[in-house]
Amino acid sequence: TPDGEFAVFSWAGDLWSVPADGGPATRLTSHPADEYFSAVSPDGDLLAFTSDREGAMNIYVADLSRAGSTLIAAAPRRVTFGDSGQVLSGFTADGEAVLFSSYQDRDIYREERMYAAPLDGGPVRSLTDAFGEHPTMSADGETVAFARGSNNKVRPIYRGPSTGEIWTLDLGDNTFTRLTNDDADDIEPFAMPDGSVVYISSADGQYNVWRTSPGANRARQLTSFKPAKNEHTIAHGVRDLGVSGDGSTAVFAVWDT
Repeated sequence: TPDGEFAVFSWAGDLWSVPADGGPATRLTSHPADEYFSAVSPDGDLLAFTSDREGAMNIYVADLSRAGSTLIAAAPRRVTFGDSGQVLSGFTADGEAVLFSSYQDRDIYREERMYAAPLDGGPVRSLTDAFGEHPTMSADGETVAFARGSNNKVRPIYRGPSTGEIWTLDLGDNTFTRLTNDDADDIEPFAMPDGSVVYISSADGQYNVWRTSPGANRARQLTSFKPAKNEHTIAHGVRDLGVSGDGSTAVFAVWDT
């Protein structure tokens, strides 16, 4: 949630919430289909998620309320109606649309592009003609952080042309700024209120959480997960990163723990 008090996660095909300080998990959805990616609106009143309950993976939203240390989700309503799977990454700054990436193009070079879908049922619009994934918008609504690349996110030692890099898009003048420029995999960025970006990187040989300096391309490492001595794994480290809107708290999974 934007204030960092609750984490929403997917388990056994449904969405659950748990207080960030720990405690019992509460089921938010109950459906035979699978619910995966989720996000909470900037005001904390809406839960968005992806589900294949009506065919291809599309985006749904549900009103969200609190009862003490528990979140409660109302009956969901469908926002997008596409036949290509969609990967939800967040809301726009005003909370009036959801952001996602998807393979919508029917051409040979099939990379993801980034889109916004209004909650009122208006037409889906492309954020840019450039390829990219996991768009997240700054609190002022002026820039979008995203990743560009095609590594499959389970090869932390891979170094090559498919590694992801973090960019920002200025929505005012449609210009791009590259925030990372290395041979490691940089993915799943989150734009922070202070102008920094929190993301996952394999720069130290395993996937961990990093953060750029506001207005600069310098970055510092926030976590240092790695396999135990004599443990053999091809993809240890952080995945499924989420960051609260106020920039206070990150939540993520660590492979095989």
